[in-house]
Amino acid sequence: MSNVLQKQVGLAAAAVTLTTTAETLLAYSGQVRINNQTMRLIIKAWCQIAASANTTGIILRIRRGNGISGTVVAGGFTQAAAASVTDDFKLEFAEQIVNAEFADYSLTAQMVAATANSTANLAQIEAEAING
Repeated sequence: MSNVLQKQVGLAAAAVTLTTTAETLLAYSGQVRINNQTMRLIIKAWCQIAASANTTGIILRIRRGNGISGTVVAGGFTQAAAASVTDDFKLEFAEQIVNAEFADYSLTAQMVAATANSTANLAQIEAEAING
């Protein structure tokens, strides 16, 4: 049976403005130390977004590293979102890490067809390192 060896949880400190269709950082996990040669990481991300006028969708991404420039490891597809509606969205991902010092992840969001700014009211990303 696997054991949780370390867990990091990153929260948006306050509501985040999503500028029309620009990709925006919502939450950063912080560094999860890799204590064994091989570990599995489980990443779960969640956000609540109030979509602006004309919005047709949202693109969530989990990226390696801190920010919008890291490699996309999950997401990247358009999920339907209704204009002027607040809804919850989530992503989950797992990967095996070998011979690394640490791993860290970011949750980003990008609105589709938005003509005004949207708001991420809440956002969270958690990275959990397990053995096995």
